[in-house]
Amino acid sequence: MKNTLIKPMRVQRLRKKGFNLQEASRSGLPVKYVGRPTKWGNPFRLTPDGFIQCYSTNRKILDPWIMWSYSSGFETKDIVELYGRWLDGELKAIAPYLPTPPSIEELKGKDLSCFCSLSSPCHVDAILERLGSACA
Repeated sequence: MKNTLIKPMRVQRLRKKGFNLQEASRSGLPVKYVGRPTKWGNPFRLTPDGFIQCYSTNRKILDPWIMWSYSSGFETKDIVELYGRWLDGELKAIAPYLPTPPSIEELKGKDLSCFCSLSSPCHVDAILERLGSACA
């Protein structure tokens, strides 16, 4: 008998009455929500006009979301790429005001959930990519 590993996947969390996150998993693995406000939530967001904002943990007055980009035209895929770079620790030197990237080790062997549509890029894709390469 073959020993096949079940590959973790992305599960869309829905805001509807009776929705069960565990039942939404097609793989049968336990599901972990990793969106905001969890420590795995994306500290970057896209404004409607295509600017990038980031969450500053040091900002105690006013809105903690500050401008990251000085130009517009960015897309969701750019936010996902930025999230991956943040997870890898590449942004610490240029943006010390960002939260410290969390370890993703405890997410191994779990399906990951966020509210993003499954047809759109999501920060969960960046986590799953890193978990996959860590297991390879």
